[in-house]
Amino acid sequence: MILNEVSLTYEPFCKTIQDAHNIMQIFINTYIEYEKINGAEEFFYTYEFHNIIFTDSYTIHNWLQDKSVEKRYKDKFRSIINRGHFVNAQDYVDSEVYINSNDLKIKSVGCLIAHENNSFVVSFCFNPLWNHASLPAEYIYIIDDDFKNENISIPNISEFSHINLLPEKLLLPQNIVISSPHDLWINRYLLFPNLILCDCVEKQLDCFNDSLRLSQVIKRLSILDNYFKKYDGTFDREALGHNARDESESVKTSAHLSSYRYFKAPDGDYTYFYWHISFGGQFPGRIHFLPSPSYKKGIIGYIGKHLPTSKFSTI
Repeated sequence: MILNEVSLTYEPFCKTIQDAHNIMQIFINTYIEYEKINGAEEFFYTYEFHNIIFTDSYTIHNWLQDKSVEKRYKDKFRSIINRGHFVNAQDYVDSEVYINSNDLKIKSVGCLIAHENNSFVVSFCFNPLWNHASLPAEYIYIIDDDFKNENISIPNISEFSHINLLPEKLLLPQNIVISSPHDLWINRYLLFPNLILCDCVEKQLDCFNDSLRLSQVIKRLSILDNYFKKYDGTFDREALGHNARDESESVKTSAHLSSYRYFKAPDGDYTYFYWHISFGGQFPGRIHFLPSPSYKKGIIGYIGKHLPTSKFSTI
């Protein structure tokens, strides 16, 4: 669950203090209802969540001190902040999401994080724009060293009725708790039975030491695992989807650049891992894999930062 921060900054704001009370009640009650139905969900928020402005003279700090606000709402809001994860918007500069509203394009870091994590946003009902179960948007990202754009839809909840309209999430096997790269590594056979992670990946995972980046890796690996479950030895990038792609010829024909994609496979031989899919976050990430007709599985050779190309010497 990720805060749509622009729902707190895009006008109009509240006309009265009572409007502010109503908006906070809707947000907190919707959050509680989601937890009742789906269980606890990690909450990610940006700076704006600490500095909500309702009117020129009434902010979230006034609301927390307001004796007319029920204590249970204040306690729940504090709990959401204390249990949540702060996200620095400056860490997400390599791709962008713009929400489409009539002739306007509204940049949202929260929607970007939600899209790149196969997750959803939660919005405050300051504006009717946010009162929809999905938000039409444009996703701008880098593919093969060039900027691409894609029309997308961001799942959104701002009231009770939206909760049951959320798409099915990628689920981990029951009773497996993944809270660290080590947890992922020791449970890799249970989590991803249709993938083989090369030994070098264990060390590569060390840089994913926060839950948001780790969850992005898990969800991308889940996408690959789901594809290779039906893999018959003939790889189909269109069936895999998610912008899976081969390396450019400029990389393949360069001994220097291709060396970055050269890893030891499970059979003990070194080979090139050119196929890859992306994930976002504090850096543009890549998972490099090799479809294996002999194993009838996908072999993962690299998980980490975007590797050097002819246009980007290092990232």
